[in-house]
Amino acid sequence: MQDASRFGRGRSSVFLKLLLSPIIAAAAMSFSSVLVISNALQLNRMGLWIDWRDLKMADEDEEKAEDISRRDFLGEVTSVVVGLGLAASCVPFIESMSPSEDVLSAATTEVDLKPIDPGATKTVPWQGKPIFVMHRTNEQIKAMQASMGGFDPVADAKRVERPQWLVVIGICTHLGCVPNKVDEGWLCPCHGSLYDNSGRVLRGPAPKNLYLPPYHFVSGDTLLIGKDEKQT
Repeated sequence: MQDASRFGRGRSSVFLKLLLSPIIAAAAMSFSSVLVISNALQLNRMGLWIDWRDLKMADEDEEKAEDISRRDFLGEVTSVVVGLGLAASCVPFIESMSPSEDVLSAATTEVDLKPIDPGATKTVPWQGKPIFVMHRTNEQIKAMQASMGGFDPVADAKRVERPQWLVVIGICTHLGCVPNKVDEGWLCPCHGSLYDNSGRVLRGPAPKNLYLPPYHFVSGDTLLIGKDEKQT
């Protein structure tokens, strides 16, 4: 009988343990949850609680910032490379625009005046244009100083640096023909315009006097066409 009684109590104890185990486990989980929540509330009050969603958003913002920085860097590098390429491509073009030695030498023309006798005219080239260099006689000088010309009046003294030397561009101001030397001065073979020995127009259809090139006297017997005294 005692064995049966002990057996009965053993079965009851096992049954009771089986019955209470889920309840105890649930209570333990609830207690753990309460503890976690309590800790979270305490951290939140202390300002130390960090929501995982905030961490995720922070990571996304950091990735976006890195992407923007990377794009900005690539854009700046691309701009620099393109700028250097354009600068390098412009160098030959700029160099081609610089005048060569031949062009610089043709920009001025030096004329030796010694071979030109009084009353004679020498034609020299300057930048593709004919230049008339006339050694005027005393009679021609007096006649030109006594006149103001014709259609485009001007004093002879304003058209020469030295009275005995007249320097004009030998192109008719009408349509660009080259006048021929005559006693009165120059006669255009195209339409009959007449210029005196100061290069002033006496008869049309030319509307203007023969133009004057820039020039100055380097010495008593040397003339430089292409630069006046202000440019030297």
